[in-house]
Amino acid sequence: MQHLDNLPLTFTNIDSGHRYSKKVSKFYPNEILELYWKEERVFVNMGKRKNYSHAVNVLNEIKTIMSNNDQKDDWKMMLHDLKEEHSRKRLFMEALNGLK
Repeated sequence: MQHLDNLPLTFTNIDSGHRYSKKVSKFYPNEILELYWKEERVFVNMGKRKNYSHAVNVLNEIKTIMSNNDQKDDWKMMLHDLKEEHSRKRLFMEALNGLK
């Protein structure tokens, strides 16, 4: 697969749209959560509205996995901590508005 050698290794081309990781998350929720949290951090740290939007989409998937695995209280705590950590990023805070 030589044509793949020139592609940059990013989250978007590893598992575009989380097509595979969503399926695997039923069997390995903690491992997928770890990957999703890392992805969320990368996109938040890149800044810009489109990256924040992607981060919020990932957070929605994190929330779903955590809810399905009886981790709702952990989700609320982690979301609260995330909002505190990035409270000065106005566009990110706006993107997070609908997330609970």
